[in-house]
Amino acid sequence: MYFLLRDLLAKAASESGSNYLSMLLEAQNADGQTALHLACRRGSAELVETILECREANVDVLDKDGDPPLVFALAAGSPECVRSLIKRNANVRSRLRDGFGPSVAHVCAYHGQPDCMRVCFS
Repeated sequence: MYFLLRDLLAKAASESGSNYLSMLLEAQNADGQTALHLACRRGSAELVETILECREANVDVLDKDGDPPLVFALAAGSPECVRSLIKRNANVRSRLRDGFGPSVAHVCAYHGQPDCMRVCFS
């Protein structure tokens, strides 16, 4: 899966230009989730890194519920994914869902992810 996505992104960047690459990275499923959301939900640090190598990738893109990829990485219990998102300046300091939802600390506590919380606040 990792190699397929990497090859697909590389092909999109080289053959069709950044317009096609942006469309690919911004494509959403019925729940408004992008490839980055899904990679985080899987806890796949390799996929997350591959997606984030593209400067067009939006690290804070929201799904239809207002959740950024960080929420999925936290719920999956993947400190590696969380670390990758933070390196790309994912917002960990504000409340989620446009300021009306839980904080990152709440999400970590709810899903029992102390390792992810350490990464967020270290």
